[in-house]
Order: sequence, then structure tokens, then C-alpha cells
Amino acid sequence: MFNFFSIFFKRKPAPKVLEVDDSGAGSLYGGMIILVTDGLNDYYREVSLKIFAIKDKIRRTKSVKQEVAKIVHEGGRKFNANKKETEFHICQGNTFDLTEEALKKDKFKVKRQKIEGRTNLRAEELFAHLLATKYDVKDYDFVHYKKENLRQYELLRKRRDFDHVKVNSNGVEQIKRATVSD
Repeated sequence: MFNFFSIFFKRKPAPKVLEVDDSGAGSLYGGMIILVTDGLNDYYREVSLKIFAIKDKIRRTKSVKQEVAKIVHEGGRKFNANKKETEFHICQGNTFDLTEEALKKDKFKVKRQKIEGRTNLRAEELFAHLLATKYDVKDYDFVHYKKENLRQYELLRKRRDFDHVKVNSNGVEQIKRATVSD
């Protein structure tokens, strides 16, 4: 009888590799998506726009990194990550510095690398979906908005969906001051 029930309650095997990527960190729109995937199944969450609204840059950066580490930890737990069997492949961005430290402290194997292919595309799709459903930004295409800068911000400022543009992006305050003084 015990063997019969053990089939239903057997834990999933630990994945060999979990890839972790973000999308939206460099975007002027919306929050940010963190994706943890085993290549077939995905776990993702949004880093809320509220965190990006923290005025103090040091506190904001720390809060974003803490939220990212929390999301990755939850994803690892969902996938039944095991420190002896699972290696985390994490995006190179500094957003994941605290995540790397926490995983290493917990004795996980961590490899920082450029995340490409399915994982990267899926993260970008999830971010575009977030923008469309939560922020009503329907025409966001990450290819056109890579490496956004102040010139692009100035163009976005004139759009109908400007309310959803992150106000803490580099140089935003300078643009606001310049446009107020006009």
C-alpha cells in the first residue's frame, strides 16, 4: 500500500540546470520580469514598478536586487533545485549580483553567462505581455527599445502612454527640468 501512495507524493527530480534571465530592466516602461526556467517549464514574476519609484538610488538598487533574489529563490524551490545536482545559469547583469551571492551562500553552483535562445526570447515575450495587459502599452517591441536613452525618452514623452514610462531612468529629471523651464 505504501508504494502505491508514494507514486503520487514522489518529489520531482531536481533539474540539472536552471536558467535565469530578466527583461525590462533597461526599459523605460513598466516593471521588470524575472524568469527562471528548466527549458520546458517557466516560473516568472514581476519586480513591481513601485520598487523603481523609490527616490533614493542606493535604496532602490538594493530593493530591486533583493526582490530579484527572492523571485529566483522561489523559482528554485518550485523546480525542486538541489545544491548537489542543480546549476544556476544566471544573466550577467548586475541586477543578479545579490542573487549570485545568496545562491553561493546556499552552496549552489552558479555560472554567470549571457542568456540567449529560448530563455531570453521567453523573458522578452513575458515583458511585452506584462506591458500590454497591465500597463496598456500594446506596441512595445523589445528589438526597437534596446539600449534606450534620453533621446528615446524625449520621443516617448510625447506618447499617449507616457504615464507608464519609468520616471527614474537616467536623465529623466534633467529632461523634466528642461521642459518646465521652456
